[in-house]
Amino acid sequence: GNIRLDHIVYQLSGELIDYVSKAEVDKYYANYFARFGGDPPKEETPSLEQLSALRYLLKEKANIYVDFAIWGPYDLRKQRELHFMGMIVGPGNVLQSVEIRGPPTFEAWLACFAVLCTALIMLGEVEPNTLDLYVRRIRKLNARYGERAWALLYQTEARMRHEEFPVIYRWGSDPKRKERTSSNDPAAPAFDGNRPWEWVWYQAAQNSREYWHD
Repeated sequence: GNIRLDHIVYQLSGELIDYVSKAEVDKYYANYFARFGGDPPKEETPSLEQLSALRYLLKEKANIYVDFAIWGPYDLRKQRELHFMGMIVGPGNVLQSVEIRGPPTFEAWLACFAVLCTALIMLGEVEPNTLDLYVRRIRKLNARYGERAWALLYQTEARMRHEEFPVIYRWGSDPKRKERTSSNDPAAPAFDGNRPWEWVWYQAAQNSREYWHD
């Protein structure tokens, strides 16, 4: 059978992809076990469809964006789609209430993100500490602005992964641009063309302060 990406990662995609093989799945679980000494918690374990879809994005696409309205832990996957009412900035900088597709709270977002983290670690693409830096960024902003601003924060976070990640990736793949981006941060990982998303996630968390504060 085939996997429909619009059911797993991105609602506007019409693509069909194949499942990863059992041998690949065994390798991914072995990767995780080697890092943590055990299997991931059930609520943080990606489905076979999610692993297959993310691996496809990593191999075939210029971005690895997944839509948290449809990507999440098992209990949320059964609901088909997350949505909530939230405030956004409309025309004339006027706040208006609209229905937003996505996790309705920071805690629900964190549950979706945890599944993505597990999948990225299984696939060997991003370090756990780097993903933790990104979570800390979102947690700090959520604590600062509170529940009433969650809709704005979630849209900002989703836009980072959807729109800014490809831009950051291009900077990393260009040696001259990368040097300007990382020169003031000696802790930044080196950009590795075989594992570029480690660098992208780090830059998004640590060196994109203008984006988060605009």
